[in-house]
Amino acid sequence: FRSPGDLSITSSLHHYYGQQTSRSVPGKIRYTYLDLAAPNTGRHLNRLLAQRDYHTFCINDTVDDPDTTEARTAMLRTFLESYFPVPSPYERPGPGFSRPPADRLDTGRAEQNTRHPDPCEVER
Repeated sequence: FRSPGDLSITSSLHHYYGQQTSRSVPGKIRYTYLDLAAPNTGRHLNRLLAQRDYHTFCINDTVDDPDTTEARTAMLRTFLESYFPVPSPYERPGPGFSRPPADRLDTGRAEQNTRHPDPCEVER
């Protein structure tokens, strides 16, 4: 696991298999990577929040100075609550969870079906 000898051939080849069998097409995605231990993480998070110009991002929880863990946790919680203000119906409340689940938010609309289909149940 996570060693130079850990090669996942299927995860590398399935893209090409999909193209060769006309089940997928090449595409592009804008992504970025953040290292929580980096000194510029706060600026990077603020830029992500202001610009919202990436399709996806990866936040890596790297080994850090234990004295800064609490501050980094607070910074990340603030960012995530701002970036994703409405909880997913799949989120489970955890310690410090202060937002109501998505199906309990007052949307100002008449009663509606808030159940989101399981991705495996969606017809194609």
